Amino acid sequence: ATLAASGQTAGLLVKMELVSNTWSNVTLGSYGSQITTTSTSPNGQAYDEDTQRFYMSAGATQTSFTSLFYVDLDTLELVTAGTLNASASDADFYQGDYYYVAQNSDDLRQVQFNSTGHILSDTKIADISDNTRSCQFGDIAITPEGLVYLACGLQNQDKKEFAVYDMVADTYTVIFNGTNAALANLSQIAFSRGVLYSHLAGSGNLLVVDLDTGFTTETGFKSLKFGDLAGPAGCAVTTTTSTTSTTTTKTTTTSTTTKTTTTTTTTSTTSTTTS
Repeated sequence: ATLAASGQTAGLLVKMELVSNTWSNVTLGSYGSQITTTSTSPNGQAYDEDTQRFYMSAGATQTSFTSLFYVDLDTLELVTAGTLNASASDADFYQGDYYYVAQNSDDLRQVQFNSTGHILSDTKIADISDNTRSCQFGDIAITPEGLVYLACGLQNQDKKEFAVYDMVADTYTVIFNGTNAALANLSQIAFSRGVLYSHLAGSGNLLVVDLDTGFTTETGFKSLKFGDLAGPAGCAVTTTTSTTSTTTTKTTTTSTTTKTTTTTTTTSTTSTTTS
């Protein structure tokens, strides 16, 4: 498994890698002098494995993450990709395009690039919850099947939500909705080789997320403190994506069933097999 993250304030780009059941940090570069760095910037990070470009947004506040950059992972050069039409504090790649849900909204946006990685278009493609949510991120992570997992706060509420939006079926399903404390371990999320990971910016802890429940399991690895997380695209999801909620088009449903899950792991504490 491989995950990439940038450290806010310092602007470090770091690779977290699992080799022979041991996690490690590898610093790839420092970009703090070239982009806006604050306690929340850079953000909106997504990794395009096909082009080996690591994208990230930057801005003075979470409502102004509109400047988009990428690091060419072959040369480690930082490139200005353009200006987004909304603020991206969450992002992932899907079928070669950059997707994000605009801050304080439920607007899913698709960003397309030219061959040099610069923005061609930034288009709203869906109101994922039919305008019943105003999301404060948090993060998203997308499967190859077009399932957008969201970990977000609900604006003007002391609540967080873990949910999934199906881009093909156009359905939004709440997996878990609760207080900020109840979902404190769901922050920055990313898939790597079929496993959904969550990174805690406050502690540096790395966890595995159960897609059915939103519950997390410690990996035992404590990294640097990063503000966002991205993983390789094209990973095959090997854990179930079903939930106990019944969904219909444009209907938000919530599971109230509490259940305990036990899984097998590639390390002594996690539950999903990685490749």
